[in-house]
Amino acid sequence: MVKLIIKIVLLLAVVGYLIFATLVTSQNNDERICIGTQILLDNKDEKNYISINYIESLLKNTKIAIKDQNVDSININIIEEHLKACPFVDSVICYYTPQHLLCVKIQSRQPILHVIANNGDNYYMDINGNIMPSNIFPLDICLATGYITKQYAKENVLKVADFLNASDKWSKEIQQIYINQNGQIEFVPLTGEHKIIIGEPENLAEKLSRLEIFYKQGLDKAGWNKYSNIDLSYSNQIVCIKKKNK
Repeated sequence: MVKLIIKIVLLLAVVGYLIFATLVTSQNNDERICIGTQILLDNKDEKNYISINYIESLLKNTKIAIKDQNVDSININIIEEHLKACPFVDSVICYYTPQHLLCVKIQSRQPILHVIANNGDNYYMDINGNIMPSNIFPLDICLATGYITKQYAKENVLKVADFLNASDKWSKEIQQIYINQNGQIEFVPLTGEHKIIIGEPENLAEKLSRLEIFYKQGLDKAGWNKYSNIDLSYSNQIVCIKKKNK
């Protein structure tokens, strides 16, 4: 009998609390006013090339009133979808602080490749193959030119750019990736007046290791402007073409 009474008392307490919470929430509903927004750029160790001002301009384009509005009247789902439509934005999370400040947490995409193709295409691409316009933010990133389709860039050029970006030496030495009419990959180096023929985007570490040895043991002695082509596309060898009149 005592246990039954205790259960009834506990049940009444829970019901009473729920009724009280509902009344308080209803009474305070008009006081839940959004005091403003805070933009959080969450890219960990990556560079934030998009600015808080840029995200704020995107928020203004939603035409949704935020500050001094009741939080229940602000559709944060629409805000999130609008921001996600931006090609530079990877993910968006919107949430309120206990003080009713709307926090907008943004993770941006990280372009690693700038493609300027012969067919007129001009765009940035991130490691996942997402394409972004290149006319909004000028970025000093790996440049690829020549006969490049978007599919070829995603399947081939992207992994070359990723390899170069991971190397302190080659990211500085290789100024440009060029795709010729035969679909072969060529590098335009910073040092010398030659071009480096890579061929297929395979075994890049091994090919550039051969090139590094050739630079030290060959060009340092023969001269950096002796050859027009240095071909690394053949297995375990380097084929060079001398410049005319050299």
